[in-house]
Amino acid sequence: MKSKEKILTALALTTAATATITLINKYLFYSATKDAVLTDPNSHTYNWRYGTIYYTKQGTGNPILLVHNLDNISSDYEWNKIIEPLSKSHTVYTIDLLGCGKSEKPDFTYTNFVFVQLINDFVKNIIGQRTDIMTLGYSSSIALMACVYNAELFNKLIFISPESILESVQVPTRFSKIRRTILDLPIIGTLVYNIAHSKKMIREELIDKKVYTRNAITNKDIYYFHHNSHLGGANAKSLYSSIKNSYTKINITNALKEINHSIFIVGGEYDDSYHDTVKQYKMYNPAVESITLPKCKKLIPLEVPNYILNILKMI
Repeated sequence: MKSKEKILTALALTTAATATITLINKYLFYSATKDAVLTDPNSHTYNWRYGTIYYTKQGTGNPILLVHNLDNISSDYEWNKIIEPLSKSHTVYTIDLLGCGKSEKPDFTYTNFVFVQLINDFVKNIIGQRTDIMTLGYSSSIALMACVYNAELFNKLIFISPESILESVQVPTRFSKIRRTILDLPIIGTLVYNIAHSKKMIREELIDKKVYTRNAITNKDIYYFHHNSHLGGANAKSLYSSIKNSYTKINITNALKEINHSIFIVGGEYDDSYHDTVKQYKMYNPAVESITLPKCKKLIPLEVPNYILNILKMI
């Protein structure tokens, strides 16, 4: 009888713990998104095959498409300091990638080719003409592969703090499959996601790895990054799982060899991986040009936006 009581007690405790974690998860998503963000008057939506895509359009002149870093906290907010001044000489498009920001966040496995299709379809159906494209962080491989598949859609490629070739060739491992199984769990996996995307963790990640000056990141920035990572509810962790387990990676070496477009790489003086990344790119495509900016690390459009604007005038 005592054994039976222990089993019932354990079941009751497990049920209570599960219910508690479920409520915590719901509260964390609610609290992160309860305050409405002002709607950009230049915002639009694109009904794409895999979900509704949020984008903005502003200005007149030759088009340029700005693609944020491929990360759950990322969105077009990363470009907010350069959009308005850039729009004085260009038609500026920004896009929230599928699974990011205000775009839809379907619950499936995200791959590099999903985003390649999105960029190519967006340029064809929304921009409607050849465009320059500027990316931040891990979106560089997306733009490169999009250009390889549809070269006629693009002019110049500008990669800010791109991922290295060594990073791009990573593939899922046995450990990745175990980690993905954990992250896909509806309760525990969601709690892991919420912990990884708390304001504290986001702040530490940005200050430790993305910017040179601590005060380059404001409370407003943290709010937007935190808010973006929780839009869409628990489905937001699908992209996180795909990124963490290397499903969004692709080997770009052949693409670099084949491409005939102008490629400019922009990096920060204090980005430890930047110079090696440039060397790797130039090994496969000697025509790649690079520019190093002072007093910054990886999140250059937010840290030193005027430098980016000056570079665009040059190239």
